[in-house]
Amino acid sequence: MKQINISYSKGSGIDPFFNHIKSITVDDTPFTGGGFGDIYHARGFNGGQKPKFQQVIKVFKQSTVGKEEHSWNTIRRLQEKLIEEMELNFENRQSFLEEYPSLIAMPQFIFEGTLDGRKVKGYATNNLNELGYVSFDKVIDEDDSPYIEQFEEKDMVWRYTIAYHLVRGFNLLYKMHFLHADISSDNIFVNLNQPTCAILDFDSGAIVETTDDNPSTFGKFQPWLAPEISFQLKKGDKADGNTLVSINSFTDAWSVTNALLSMLVLMPAYYLVEMSENSLKAYIKKYTWPSVNFKDPLFDRDNEDGYNYFNEMFTKILPEEVQREFVATFSKGVFKPSIRPSYNRWERILKNLIPKSSWRKPTFTPGTISISPLNKTNIGGVQPPLQQPSSQAKEELEKYLNALVDDVINGDETLKHHEFFINDMAKKAGLDGEEIMTELKDFVELYKDCIEDKVITKFEKSNLVAQGQLALISEDTISKLLKPYKKL
Repeated sequence: MKQINISYSKGSGIDPFFNHIKSITVDDTPFTGGGFGDIYHARGFNGGQKPKFQQVIKVFKQSTVGKEEHSWNTIRRLQEKLIEEMELNFENRQSFLEEYPSLIAMPQFIFEGTLDGRKVKGYATNNLNELGYVSFDKVIDEDDSPYIEQFEEKDMVWRYTIAYHLVRGFNLLYKMHFLHADISSDNIFVNLNQPTCAILDFDSGAIVETTDDNPSTFGKFQPWLAPEISFQLKKGDKADGNTLVSINSFTDAWSVTNALLSMLVLMPAYYLVEMSENSLKAYIKKYTWPSVNFKDPLFDRDNEDGYNYFNEMFTKILPEEVQREFVATFSKGVFKPSIRPSYNRWERILKNLIPKSSWRKPTFTPGTISISPLNKTNIGGVQPPLQQPSSQAKEELEKYLNALVDDVINGDETLKHHEFFINDMAKKAGLDGEEIMTELKDFVELYKDCIEDKVITKFEKSNLVAQGQLALISEDTISKLLKPYKKL
């Protein structure tokens, strides 16, 4: 065993155990590693103390090009964003993982110290394997994988749920201005015992808030890599010996959409002989994804059976609103990144495909009573009596919201200014004001997405109506809001 002596540490606030770490006992050798660091199993903290969950320790490798410092600063800044988010929106820290279970591999604490007489920097995170997770590449990328049969047995609600939690996690990271830049099947873990997943390997990304903030990697050549990154790399643009690669939220969105497709149908997006820029241009010009003609030399004739299975799954299993977003991404979205669906859009679509009970996940700690951020009054196990709902109060709230939403959409009002009144009216109606505010915000965002191209499809309207029901917005109000736009 070796010991890392800590000179500085800072907990992320998820588990108070990690607030004051002075030493870490690790194995003599790392169990894995990569270009950015070595990863050790942690055997104890502060002389042998054990946390609730086993931890792995990532120690950044020293680099002549500053990757160690970049990785450290990325994790440090991400931690600051995480702490800020929890302080603003979560009274109980464990409830954060209930809301965002896919972020269970976020750093528990960061540290500076010494190992084997040298200065080191790194961070700790939950050992996902010990919590029942397996790397998604072991499900879809390995021949004769024992896990793929388990995954294939999962019904579509299970798959929509895991996809929902994945995109919800990325949506929060996006709101934190974080670019992951290395989204691949080996950086997504899935739990085959419950519909949850985990995002990991944050240190090669970046918090992007200035022109100087850039990820330290483009990832690696793999099926989920954004085409514009592949095109740049193949052209071999060089400056000072480094390949210039433009990475942004659209490149991450491409990778996440590929991840969603893999989770839902367990198949890749394309069946082309090659994924070159010229081949994709020719395909997009002649076809609307996922259409193929295997007589066309563009296509891989040896994979016709695979495509037929994929097409059967895609066209007959997935709802049309889900199909639409994949078509947008893998057709025009190849060369027009702005067309790719946002995390917000994916989150709204998938949310409507799973039961409300699956929107949050129970605490990962057995026997712990968690306190929901939307129900903070049952501390100590005493639940106050619910106020009897009033039909008149509900009607008044609905009238208020339907009159307000038009002004909010037009920018004449903000929901924040009306939050007190909405919460007060909701309370009188026996409803959850915070939940209504959330649904109302989602409705406004969805509306803006739908009218962006000034054309409203029947699917977009049906999604608006469904979200409107949650936000207490009537179909008549929605029809008035959509009146100026062309209908398809």
